[in-house]
Amino acid sequence: MFDIIEKLREQVYKLNSKYPFIVPFLSAIIGIEIWKISEDFIISLAAIMIISSLVFLITKQFEISITLFITSFLFLISSMEKDRAGKFIVGKIINLTPNSFIIQAEYVKKDFDSDWKKSSSYIRIQRGVIKEKEEFDVFDRTLLGCKKVKKLKTGWYLCKGVIFFRKIENKGIEKFLSKIRNKSQEILITGKEKTDEWYILEATIFGTNENENEKVILDFSKLGVVHVIAISGSHFATIALVGYFIGQAVSWIILRYTKFVIQPYIIKAFFSLILQILFLFISGMTKPAVRAFIMSSIFSLSLLAKKPYSLLNSLFASGFFILLFNPFDLWDLSFLLSFSSVLFLIVFTPKVKGKFNLLFVTSLIASLGTLPISISTGLPISLISPIANFIFVPIFSVVITLGVFGLISGFLFEPIGFFLFYLSSLLVKISSILAEIFSPVAEHFVFYPKINFPPELAIPLIFLFFLSIKRTKFFYVILSLFFVSLPITFHYLSKERKYTIGHIVVKEIKTEEGKKEIYFIPLRENLKAKDIIQKAINRKRKYIRCITICDTSKFKDINMEEIEEKVNLCKEDNKEDERCTF
Repeated sequence: MFDIIEKLREQVYKLNSKYPFIVPFLSAIIGIEIWKISEDFIISLAAIMIISSLVFLITKQFEISITLFITSFLFLISSMEKDRAGKFIVGKIINLTPNSFIIQAEYVKKDFDSDWKKSSSYIRIQRGVIKEKEEFDVFDRTLLGCKKVKKLKTGWYLCKGVIFFRKIENKGIEKFLSKIRNKSQEILITGKEKTDEWYILEATIFGTNENENEKVILDFSKLGVVHVIAISGSHFATIALVGYFIGQAVSWIILRYTKFVIQPYIIKAFFSLILQILFLFISGMTKPAVRAFIMSSIFSLSLLAKKPYSLLNSLFASGFFILLFNPFDLWDLSFLLSFSSVLFLIVFTPKVKGKFNLLFVTSLIASLGTLPISISTGLPISLISPIANFIFVPIFSVVITLGVFGLISGFLFEPIGFFLFYLSSLLVKISSILAEIFSPVAEHFVFYPKINFPPELAIPLIFLFFLSIKRTKFFYVILSLFFVSLPITFHYLSKERKYTIGHIVVKEIKTEEGKKEIYFIPLRENLKAKDIIQKAINRKRKYIRCITICDTSKFKDINMEEIEEKVNLCKEDNKEDERCTF
């Protein structure tokens, strides 16, 4: 027993020395999760003290236990919540989707003469409730009031009954950053009409999520390659490489034509950092962009400091700083998906010989990294994603490279930027056509599993299991079997099922009495779906408890009275907000 504890101490000491950000990152998660579970300050504080004491008894490392206690306590304080009903909120728009605005609250008041203040929480506002048709940007700040605020499971809030909503004019640095972003978008659009290719290219470069044709995104999702559209580490790696080459050219000029003596690696790191910061601002400082920036900038700083670069330590550092900025990100799917996939890639990506094998294994491991989140939240899992990545990852690597070069060169000489963006849009067009062709086939290999388990806890459980079998002879065979069997198993055990019919997502939720609640969610405007919905109802009539037609304004030919004569309509208004979201 004592030998085991001694070995454990030794391992903890080595891990802490090699990855100094692992303790602060885990401490942050402890503080946030304890408050979420208990929602009582005394109980939470006592739990943190007990955990810190146990860590000290096991490790005999006072600095580790005190770091854990202080960090957990600070994150506990920042996570404490109060009622938000009937409050005025000032905050920055951090994301724009086809259905809603997501605002990060900076200041909250119950009425105008109170001084209650709380920062960093997400407020979701449905687009349909906003009467003013203003153009919004992610750097914009807003003022709004909510008659009622509904707390969602993700830690976000849904603003219902917006009583006041307006945009606050940007000033100072936010105004300057907004101008840079708008100028970049002008270079991208080149005066043309916004097409599906334009929306995908904009999402790839600017991190926006305003694609009017959700069918295109759904096609990419079925193939399991929707991740290629989002901003990731690939963007910042490309930017860092561009800065590296620019720095190399500048250092050559300085050494050849001046008398200044300066180390080339300093100039390379400097230009690499400057370009990454510029792209971070252009991308709107979204969470995936911030995470990727922190990881890539640590690499650039390691060049300046002449220190060895650790991918795993930079991942823990990026997670810690993102949670420091906003504890709610621990339950944000974007953060969980990106963090988990990168963690699995860093730890389990092997030294495989041959680029073909490496691409397949890397794709498999990245898919396994997102598996715990998908299983526990009901996100779609495509079993053919490792194969689809053979085609789409190389194409979008070129798209990202051309887009980044187009962005930088467009500031200097716009025609070059226009040309590079045009080449990028052609590649995106080819990708969209391929996705549309193979989407009907891929649909048979898409599963929507769901278990009632927190995804932020599912990640370490599956990760530790894979870590325990890493040295086995048939490791990658076991991973492949897991990837195929787990989604299918949990899909058929799940109470919530999803599938698509044309441009409609269908959710089936099994109730306690064994019957189903069915939700029809439209993906496009002006759908003729009466016959499709009627056929779905007729096939399962005896198993249906009730149905909900979400957002009836999008259907051309729906007659609710006629449908109600044949099947019951779900009356629980409190469920509709969650169930009708895809």
